[in-house]
Amino acid sequence: MRLTILQAPTNLGLRPGGVERLGDVLLEEQLAARLRAPLVGRVEPRAAYSPVRDGTTHLLNAPGIAEHAGRVASAISQAMDRGEVPLVLGGDDSVLLGAALALRRRGRYGLLFLDAHTDTCPPADSPTGEVSDTDLAFVTGHGPEVLSNLEGLGPSLRAEDIVQLGRRDRDVALEAESRAFAECGVRAIELADVRRDGVAVSVARALEVLSRPVLQGVWIHLDCDVLDDAVMPALDYRIPGGLRPAELVEVLRRLRGGARLVGMTVTVYNPSLDPGHAAAREVVAVLVSGLGEAALSE
Repeated sequence: MRLTILQAPTNLGLRPGGVERLGDVLLEEQLAARLRAPLVGRVEPRAAYSPVRDGTTHLLNAPGIAEHAGRVASAISQAMDRGEVPLVLGGDDSVLLGAALALRRRGRYGLLFLDAHTDTCPPADSPTGEVSDTDLAFVTGHGPEVLSNLEGLGPSLRAEDIVQLGRRDRDVALEAESRAFAECGVRAIELADVRRDGVAVSVARALEVLSRPVLQGVWIHLDCDVLDDAVMPALDYRIPGGLRPAELVEVLRRLRGGARLVGMTVTVYNPSLDPGHAAAREVVAVLVSGLGEAALSE
């Protein structure tokens, strides 16, 4: 597996305040060096962040996010054409739209969605209008077409090819969001399921979906809020609990051992809320242990 690193530093799907510096800080903490993964590009948003919510879509910055997604998709496609496995360092969760579009252009792929939140909130019901509330719905073809039907290829991913693992927001999700999640049809393995059954069983269940021959490979989306809040407090939206770092490492290793990994997005860690970079070092350690070439030979 030839890992490379692509930066896509955006805050268009969340808010200004630091999340766009995720990649810079992880690289400062030696992520590239420890993974022996070269940097192959940086895709900046062309649109400036606007706090004005669109009256029709109920979203913030949707046209800018769509434009950025197209260029992120092209950069990912170029890396994959070279035989690389791109590790895409975001910003906010809107980066997933570019990754999903890249996969859709190429064929049929699976997605392991590691996130504490449901991320299917209908835009009209979202308290913020932030695309990070709804990214999973958009990639499965739900919501305003400006983001759910990118390049006329929507849905970018099929719901039956996605597994969400680590969700723990059931008690705080809006009723409309929970209903929308059920309608999306994504298989969910919640944090409570992982606690009850263990990581090995939980990943084996995910692989029932993600290792099917019909799929050309699997993408991982890692929202850093899936980690335990005790070790990952550097988030704009915090929620108690989460996967322990060792558990997340095991998830990554078992996924790699059971399916063809074609790429990964890392999002939502906010360096401005991590002045000593302790949380950044946890993320780097997890990625190195879970993705490094030594991980499969231990």
